[in-house]
Amino acid sequence: MIIAALLLAATLEGFDARIEQAMRDTGTRSLAVAVVQNDKVLHQRVFNAPAGKPCYLVSVPKSMTALAAKILSHEKRLDLDAPLTTALPQLKLPAPLDPARTSVRDLLTHRLGFDNAGVTFRGAYSGDLTDAMLFELMEKHTTVTARRGADSIRPNGPSSTMSTSSPFTKSASGKRRR
Repeated sequence: MIIAALLLAATLEGFDARIEQAMRDTGTRSLAVAVVQNDKVLHQRVFNAPAGKPCYLVSVPKSMTALAAKILSHEKRLDLDAPLTTALPQLKLPAPLDPARTSVRDLLTHRLGFDNAGVTFRGAYSGDLTDAMLFELMEKHTTVTARRGADSIRPNGPSSTMSTSSPFTKSASGKRRR
C-alpha cells in the first residue's frame, strides 16, 4: 500500500505542469481534470476556466452512458437487446424509427441514423433538459439522417457505420462480444 501511494505521488508530481504544457502545445484554452481511484478523488483542477461558467462536455456523456449501460448489463439490471419500450414505454420516435424495434445496443453502436439538435443543444450547451422535455424533443424534433448502407435506418438492420470494436457488437459468429 505504501509503494502504491509513493507511485501515485510520483505520478502526480508535476502533473499540472504537464497538463499546462499539453494545453499550450495543442492550443487548448481550458480544461478540467480529475484523477479518481476507488471512488476517491485524488486530484482535481480546472485550468483557465472562469468560475461558475458552464462547460461544454463535448462527447463525454456518450462514453459515460455506454459505461453505465455495460455495468448495468453485467449486473443483469439492463438488457441491452430489449426494446427501448421495455424501460421507456412513453418514448415515441418519428417513422421509420420505432422504439419497440430498437434496443439500447442499437443506440450505443450508432446503428440508427437520426439526429436531434434540440436534445444536443439543451443537453450539451444549456444543461436545461428535463425528462419531459427530452421525450417531447425526441418525438417532435428527431430527424432521420442519411447514412451509408441501404438499410441503415431500419431499426435492428445492419449499418456500415457500426463500430466493429465496440463491446456491444456481435462477432462474425453472431455471438455477443463482452
